[in-house]
Amino acid sequence: MKKMFILLTIILLLLSGCGKSQEEGKKSDGNKEEQPAMLTAELQLPNEAKVNEPVKIGVMVKKGDQFVDDASEVLFEMRDKEGTYKERQEGVLEKDGFYKVEHTFPKGGTYEVSAHVTASNMHAMPEKNLVVHEGKEESLENVEEEQSEQHTHSHHHSHIEIELLSSNNVKAGENEVSVLVKNEGKALMNGSVQFEVWTKGAKRHEYIQAKETDAGTYVGTIPFKEANTYFVQVHVVKGDLHDHKHLEFYVTNQ
Repeated sequence: MKKMFILLTIILLLLSGCGKSQEEGKKSDGNKEEQPAMLTAELQLPNEAKVNEPVKIGVMVKKGDQFVDDASEVLFEMRDKEGTYKERQEGVLEKDGFYKVEHTFPKGGTYEVSAHVTASNMHAMPEKNLVVHEGKEESLENVEEEQSEQHTHSHHHSHIEIELLSSNNVKAGENEVSVLVKNEGKALMNGSVQFEVWTKGAKRHEYIQAKETDAGTYVGTIPFKEANTYFVQVHVVKGDLHDHKHLEFYVTNQ
């Protein structure tokens, strides 16, 4: 009888231990799956405008599926491609997650309009082109050529240099992308670097925060889901410094 009691006690202890181990395993797996919600910013503005007429420019800011009404910074920047015109305006919250400004352009041309958004220690900087007409209408072909040229070249409105360290010919799947960021020839440390990722015709862009692994070297993991040409805009922010560089990645299945 005594032996039977000891045997039952051992069995109960073993079952209790297994149950606890499985429960802890589930909790661990659950924590592993949890990913922090990413900050997204969708820039909204017309494709065309006229000189000396107010233009409404807005950005919808979300963290995951939640509207962000308490962003620490929403700053709109308007600049022409020649680098002779540059203006910044602080955005005003109009409704759930939507910040806006009104801006009047003094001359015709193609402008780059971007929104610098910072919230929850994350940064997003969507950008679009706006054609401002003065006198005769510009042809659609010329507009598309100007937009293509602007996206192909990096911008030089600061002394920041952005160099791709990893290959831009990769296989589909998760790939580590690393860049070296310098300011006036020296490694830019403790900056905020984010990769904006999309494919041609995509309505939504994905934003991936990079981590600094060495002085001026920032690494992020990008999920290239399928064979395609991917566009990656590298956004760099530190204090008053804002810059970005356009990259292209050629993804294959082999």
